[in-house]
Amino acid sequence: MAAFVDPEIGREGFSNTLASGAEGTVPVERVLDYNKNPRYLRDGLLYDLTLAAQERMRTNPLSRREIARRMGTSAAQVCRLFDQTNTRKLLDEVLRLLGVLECEVQLSVRAKSA
Repeated sequence: MAAFVDPEIGREGFSNTLASGAEGTVPVERVLDYNKNPRYLRDGLLYDLTLAAQERMRTNPLSRREIARRMGTSAAQVCRLFDQTNTRKLLDEVLRLLGVLECEVQLSVRAKSA
């Protein structure tokens, strides 16, 4: 078996060749998800919450300026909070944004299934 970082996928994963000759590719996200990497899970949660805020914004009558005023921040900061690619924002800021948008956020924790 041979495994190598694969330049064809932007060095964002690895490919392998088994003794049988079968080949496969594993993206780095799959490894991070499988191992429950906390940073990866946090970024995924932020992404999902941001998409929910974007969806809510489509039906909410508030302007971004009014949202910024209610949050006590700038319009530019509100734009950053709506950017799903921004992983540098804080979870509490996104939760506060969702609160201003009159969203209820529920988090569930359950035991792993065997």
